[in-house]
Amino acid sequence: MSERAEGGGCLKASLAIGVLMVVAALAIEMMPERFELAELFDPGPTDPYADEAPAPYVYEAPTPPPHTQHPDAPAPYYAPEAPAAEPPLEDLLDEPLVEDVVAPDDEPGDDAPGNVLVWHVEAPGTPPVACVLYVTVPGDDDAPRGPIGLACADGRSFEGDADGGELTDVELTAGIASRLVLQPLEGRDRAGRPTRLAVDTGRHELSLGDVRMFVEELSVPEAPEERGTPSAVSEPILRLAVPTEVSGPIPDAIAIVRGTGRAPRARDPVCELTAGPAVSSTFSCRVLLRCRGELIYGAGTSGYNRCVVRGGAVVTANDGGSSRVDTDPRLELDLDRNHLVVSDEGDRGEWSVTFQLLADPRVGPDVTYDGRFRAADGRSGRFTLRPFGSPPVLAFDQAREPLAATAGRFGSGEYAILRESGRVHLAFGRGGRAIAGALEGRAVWGFAPRGR
Repeated sequence: MSERAEGGGCLKASLAIGVLMVVAALAIEMMPERFELAELFDPGPTDPYADEAPAPYVYEAPTPPPHTQHPDAPAPYYAPEAPAAEPPLEDLLDEPLVEDVVAPDDEPGDDAPGNVLVWHVEAPGTPPVACVLYVTVPGDDDAPRGPIGLACADGRSFEGDADGGELTDVELTAGIASRLVLQPLEGRDRAGRPTRLAVDTGRHELSLGDVRMFVEELSVPEAPEERGTPSAVSEPILRLAVPTEVSGPIPDAIAIVRGTGRAPRARDPVCELTAGPAVSSTFSCRVLLRCRGELIYGAGTSGYNRCVVRGGAVVTANDGGSSRVDTDPRLELDLDRNHLVVSDEGDRGEWSVTFQLLADPRVGPDVTYDGRFRAADGRSGRFTLRPFGSPPVLAFDQAREPLAATAGRFGSGEYAILRESGRVHLAFGRGGRAIAGALEGRAVWGFAPRGR
């Protein structure tokens, strides 16, 4: 390129730069005075009211609806008072207990809870099923009123409320025992199903629905507060009756028992003899012979005799009339010799059986009885008794205590516990399958394990 051409290009460039500088100066002159250079690179929204002070913010509380209160307002007259703060738990535990004051009309007396009577019962089975019947008798009454129930070792049960019945008392050495008549009573079993119970212990009859059971005539004796005049027969006798000699067409119930022998097992059929008082009768005693669950002597309202008694216990009894004469077979009883003969004239001819009497060997082994206790005021719970353990043990609701002294009177089926209040008598059920009685102000009962 020539020097002239290069000089012309430089002149043109200088003129262009000058024009641009003049234009920039004019633009700056036209901008507002407040515009800062930084705003060229960080522009923000402009505020047309930036030079005016904003009005202060004032909170206006809404008008409260009726029966409400603003947190900052004073409590109105209708506002509920705040609950008082509870004292610490330690302070509550340290406060003295305040016992209820008993008004004069509420003092114990005629309205005392009374007591609960217990009868041994057997349901049919092989072996028979042990049960107990309990009845509440208020302190101001002489008839069952209130809870009444039946409990069996196999779970059968009845619960209801009695409103009357007939009780007849007799005083024994161990205490007061009662005979009961109770008309059919509606109730429920423990599953809630409706059922019916009827009782006549004088006839040894108890029915639960369609099932007929055997019930002892007298309740387990309970020691009275004051002793009266005991019955002529105040020491009931219970013996196992073992057939030793037979003749003629003997009843089937006795024939089945013949092979049992003197040491029956739990499932073996047996014959049992009882000799006790004659309740509300001109006779002096009542004798029963029961074989394999069937009453051979003493069924219904029979079994009454004029016995020879020694020390409150039957020694001998004699009934010379057959069942065609007085509804009972003939009977010759001699407890001094442990000898019994029963005979009769049946439809198949004359028959006779001789028995040897002995204390029931099934009562006495080391068995734990589990059951319940019940008080007249409705309290109930678990009862456990191990009468012949090492040591013997008693428990109410798992609170166990050893028994200082016990004694078995197997001839009458009794078991005695020596307590601070004195000797307490319980009673074994047939075959030792149950035990029951009154202990520590409560009716108690327990069942042995099934199959023994």
